[in-house]
Amino acid sequence: WMDMCRALAVAAAARLGIADVLATSPPQESAALARAVGADAMALTRLLRPLVSLGLLEQPQPHTYALTPLGAVLRSDHPDSMRDLLIAVTDAPHVQAWSTLHDSVFSGQPRVPSLFGMPIFAYYAAHPDERASFSRAMGNLSALAAQGTVNHYDFSRARHIIDIGGANGDLLLRILHANPQAHGTVFDLPQVADVAREAITAQGYDGRCEALGGDFFEAVPAGGDVYVLKLILHDWPHTVVVGILHNCRTVMALGG
Repeated sequence: WMDMCRALAVAAAARLGIADVLATSPPQESAALARAVGADAMALTRLLRPLVSLGLLEQPQPHTYALTPLGAVLRSDHPDSMRDLLIAVTDAPHVQAWSTLHDSVFSGQPRVPSLFGMPIFAYYAAHPDERASFSRAMGNLSALAAQGTVNHYDFSRARHIIDIGGANGDLLLRILHANPQAHGTVFDLPQVADVAREAITAQGYDGRCEALGGDFFEAVPAGGDVYVLKLILHDWPHTVVVGILHNCRTVMALGG
């Protein structure tokens, strides 16, 4: 119970943008911080206290708060940011589905469709703000995975890398940065591909990377010599996983 309360307290701090405010200012009194994030001053003070005990904030003076190095990962612009991941995993579908895990174990069926009337990715398609948060959360995880991926996998012979379910393209763009000989394609649902396209343009990769929308259950882009799938296959039953991999293998370039 206490672990759940701690997680939700940290997620509340992430949603309020407390770390972003403290990152660009000297230590703030709680009242000033409340005004900056648009929160009730007394309620915010009650949230700040456990954040200090968790090591995310410090109190250099009474009623005054500053960001710690640990708390800095709640910044939206931190290279190892966890802000959007915390927001996404404490959104309504995740929290309500996990709270009824026992029903899923009894039935063997996922809980989101019965709770919300649709599968999780259909829910995200119908809720653009939460979909955008989820895509950014996948970007948080991609940033963590990218360094190890680039350091430990040899992409030097790759000419065309296709990231299946690549969200906003964070992982693929980091791979391309380290491998200037390669071009890339981010493949995801059409509404997600739109976001990836904006990220590709914003980071100056228009000439080397594209974003395509589609359904990897049906088909994936052809001609890649490396296909990347990060945090994709675990979402589906084995028979579906085999189908996704088969779609990749069928269109992979010779020697890929």
